[in-house]
Amino acid sequence: MNSKHKDALTARDVRFCDKLIKTDELILCIDCGSSFVKTLLLDADGILTQKYEFDQFPYDYINSMAEKNKCIILLTGARAGHLDLFRLPADVIQYSEIDCIASIPKSIRLEETVVVCIGTGTPFIVYKNGVGVHFGGTGIGGGTFLGLSYRLLKREDPKEVEQLARNGDLSKINLTIADVYQQDVSYLKSDLTAANFAKRTEASESDIALGIHSMISETIGMMAAQIARSNGIDNVLFCGAVCENALICDSLEKCMGLFNIKSIFIDNPGFGTCFGAFSYYFEQKKQPHIGGHQTSATATIRA
Repeated sequence: MNSKHKDALTARDVRFCDKLIKTDELILCIDCGSSFVKTLLLDADGILTQKYEFDQFPYDYINSMAEKNKCIILLTGARAGHLDLFRLPADVIQYSEIDCIASIPKSIRLEETVVVCIGTGTPFIVYKNGVGVHFGGTGIGGGTFLGLSYRLLKREDPKEVEQLARNGDLSKINLTIADVYQQDVSYLKSDLTAANFAKRTEASESDIALGIHSMISETIGMMAAQIARSNGIDNVLFCGAVCENALICDSLEKCMGLFNIKSIFIDNPGFGTCFGAFSYYFEQKKQPHIGGHQTSATATIRA
């Protein structure tokens, strides 16, 4: 992430981590995302993050740590059921991914926000009055980024695609308001996108790479802004591995600015669900557990 975002995050991130590390317990969170398994180890000295392919997950190491160090293990993520649970310690505590994402604002002392976790796909959580509500989601996210990068550019490294996009020209890819109208429309400025990938002109790989960034960030950003406005919230918290991409973050921030909505980015964004799991764990410790089941802190809106 670029220095502008880093500078804006420093104080907030210190608060976030300070609250988490005030514990004598050794806690390991396993987040089984759609693309990778991520682990975050928390003790009194700080945090240690790791990322694994599913077929490289270190079951023996996890079991050894749990046995020798009395480590508490939290398990979450969309694909938690894909792990071989019989090869993990029997007392693993499992939380839903939505509960964990909804708990991130509590750790950074936000009273209300919209949490947007941009992983393979993107869920939206409306957080108010200590409760997170799963508002919905979109299939646009990191999976889209990787898939389009491969199909359009034959590139598989997201860092390489981000670097390629820095030399791109969006005017070769997107139709803008100025291309369609002779003047600004409502609050929309003439240089804003009217239609992604709508230009049928010659374009370089860098132009296409930037177009991929634009389509993903603008789609998610506009959805997040509308959800925030409809719920009377003036900020959006972004996390998920895609937020490690500085161009994506810049574009999201621009989208929020159209609606005077504050953008919040956390450090180590790919491990946001793990941070939320820690927060949820500490919260649940204050409440009695019955039969190992955890009380849900969120609700889901069903059509």
